Amino acid sequence: MKTFLCWIVIPFFVFLTACKPVSNLTTTTTPTEETIDTKSFIYVDDFGANPFDDLPDSGAIQKALDSSKSGDTIIFTSGINISGYIGYLIDKTLFLTGLSPKHDLVFTSSDPQNHSLLRATKDLKGFVVRLFARSRFYSPLGLYNIDFGFIDVHGGREERICMGLDQIQNGVGDNWGSWLPECDQIEDAWCSPGNIAFDGGYSGIVVHDLVSQQGECGSGLAFNVRRGTDNIIDNVTIDTVGDHVHAKGCANTDNDGDYGGWSDGMTIEGGGVTITNNTVINPSDIGIVTFGGSNTIIANNTIKITEGNNGAFAAIGIHPNGLANASGDQITGNIIINEGDNKCGGLHAGINIGLHMWGGACMTDPLPGTYGTPNCSSEPDPDEIGPCTGDTCQVYLLIREGETFMFKDNSVTGAHVNYLIEGVIVEGTFIDENNISLSPQLSDWEAARFGCDGRTWGPLDKVAHHPSLPGYTDLRIHCER
Repeated sequence: MKTFLCWIVIPFFVFLTACKPVSNLTTTTTPTEETIDTKSFIYVDDFGANPFDDLPDSGAIQKALDSSKSGDTIIFTSGINISGYIGYLIDKTLFLTGLSPKHDLVFTSSDPQNHSLLRATKDLKGFVVRLFARSRFYSPLGLYNIDFGFIDVHGGREERICMGLDQIQNGVGDNWGSWLPECDQIEDAWCSPGNIAFDGGYSGIVVHDLVSQQGECGSGLAFNVRRGTDNIIDNVTIDTVGDHVHAKGCANTDNDGDYGGWSDGMTIEGGGVTITNNTVINPSDIGIVTFGGSNTIIANNTIKITEGNNGAFAAIGIHPNGLANASGDQITGNIIINEGDNKCGGLHAGINIGLHMWGGACMTDPLPGTYGTPNCSSEPDPDEIGPCTGDTCQVYLLIREGETFMFKDNSVTGAHVNYLIEGVIVEGTFIDENNISLSPQLSDWEAARFGCDGRTWGPLDKVAHHPSLPGYTDLRIHCER
């Protein structure tokens, strides 16, 4: 039914995502009921785009996007299953909403059963697709009810480079940047050569039924709805993003000479997000990571590390470095399988709840909405926890009094530590039921082999520290590498 509704142009979902820190957003108004002009179809091919030739299509597509108004449906020609179909060649980031904030938009293919394709060229700076250009306007709350589906994205991993010879994301010998004047601070994640990024902050945001593949670094799908509700990511496949290989003597899976091109499969910030029925294959950083937000559902997803030098730090991460409150979150029915190499790949943690694995979660200039202790320590005192207000904070995940965190019916096979919980304050109820741990095994986790704060560890089923939990090994792990 969802496909039919999109096709007859009754848009009811919205997409938004982000890599830009939300603390820098400036909003002026909240969405109001507006009269949507007569709905119309916009075919990008009518503006000169052609997915059957070998010429860049960004200029033509951007003209189509700039011409759209709230209520429109923008249509890309399908063809991934048609002989001679190359896909639209993207040499400049596509900014979907063009020159002004828009809402009630649908982006789709001419045949939802035969997706269209956006393919990054070797010259593309920044993401393949973004919801808006921050140099054109900066009122993300005016961006809502936008549906994006049936459009696959290829990130050009074999041709694009995350960091040049200087090992800095700055556009010198790499694909960091933008064709618009909005990348003036080196290593700004907004400008990373990623795949898809939706930025904003309101409700009805949905990304669905697409494949995001071969991403260079940044994220396969970045999604920021810090102020939103009723947002959905469903039936999305992320297939190979970044390159995790870092151990000496191990060959990269992306032979571009860049040894720092890591990428999440999905990078989420904000509450009220439902992430269901997705598949993430070979992320290089974290498969699905949330940076905080209550009432988030991560259910019935599959994350897999395949054979060879493929690896990741975690399959699912619930990390409060953006927002502390995880009350009402549900992590249920997910399947995680690691088949990567024990020395040159693999999976460090299957499901990681809390941020302390990541350098003890010691943050400088913490964002508003984070909680923790004012000083960083190998053994922080949970009794000192409070809102992060100073220059430094050792961050904790928070489950508020009277609220519930649901963690059940997950299955993890073959991670170094299948379940790792560390740095969580439970004022309410933490439900831990029927989480299956199978065959933990060694990975390329250097700290586990050579020591982290003087500790080493082999394969473990379940680890919990701050708090300790029944049936879990109590072990401090403050090193992700």
